[in-house]
Amino acid sequence: MTRGHRWNTTPNSMWPQLTAAITRTKTKLTTTPFTLCDIAKLPIIKEQSRLPKLGAEAHSEL
Repeated sequence: MTRGHRWNTTPNSMWPQLTAAITRTKTKLTTTPFTLCDIAKLPIIKEQSRLPKLGAEAHSEL
């Protein structure tokens, strides 16, 4: 534990409720296929020059 930082933990007695809530939510999640080219088009990637090699790698996928 880091000095000055308080870690909150879930009591063991609440684990079944937490697990049930996660399981219910998990069934509602979906995934969407994407390519590196799709990621390279994201404004945050373009504007802030994040992952500069991504653009070149994305075009090599095509």
